[in-house]
Amino acid sequence: MTGPGPRDRLRLYAMPYSPWSERARWALLHHRLPFEEIVHTPLVGELALRMHARRLTGKVTVPLLRDGKVAVMDSLRIAEYADRRGAGTRLFPEAHAADIARLNERAEVIFQAGRRKLRALGNASDEVAREFLPQPLRALPFAAASSRLGSAFIARKHAATGDDSDSVLHTGFAEVRKLIEGRAFVFDTFSYADILAATTLQFLKPVDDRYVKLGPKTREALTNPALVSEFADLVAWRDALYAAHRPLPS
Repeated sequence: MTGPGPRDRLRLYAMPYSPWSERARWALLHHRLPFEEIVHTPLVGELALRMHARRLTGKVTVPLLRDGKVAVMDSLRIAEYADRRGAGTRLFPEAHAADIARLNERAEVIFQAGRRKLRALGNASDEVAREFLPQPLRALPFAAASSRLGSAFIARKHAATGDDSDSVLHTGFAEVRKLIEGRAFVFDTFSYADILAATTLQFLKPVDDRYVKLGPKTREALTNPALVSEFADLVAWRDALYAAHRPLPS
């Protein structure tokens, strides 16, 4: 989370471990837009999220960006908003805007499989379930059960059901490999396409805690040694991309 600032500082309502939130966070940092990150807790934070989104009916989700009276929901829309408002190089170059939109649709299938994977991991382990909660809530009675209720609420909201997550993720990683083909970027320069590709790999091997902080049990559960070995080139590409193009909050 960035440090304190004026009242009109951007506010990003997010779930720290969520790749969707990381995509929005990365876009804001890339464009050097100062913001305050506020942790959203599923289910219990729903009413507050609706108030911040100014939407009393319909689906509300994080990440959600508030810029004064403006509310922007969805990581893609937040990145597009940052592209218009910020100072960094464009994440949506005009020549590749349509390609990025198509890639975002395909990546969403991979991310939904990852969401199912996360829910399964939380259902299988009380320790992982507790790590999905903000630190102050983890020691409370029934913390694991409360976390699972929140995960089930998210799954219903996003229709994230099914048991095919491992096969979808494997296919997705192979598709990312074809996108990269040994290059530094998906296209000729760094863009939102690279952010999409890199953050799908959170379900292969989580990125370093400097960027996305995870509990140790969650990090261990998400890391599949056999897949990491198979897609070691992608992990190396992702880590190099983060080192070169993912600023750390000041």
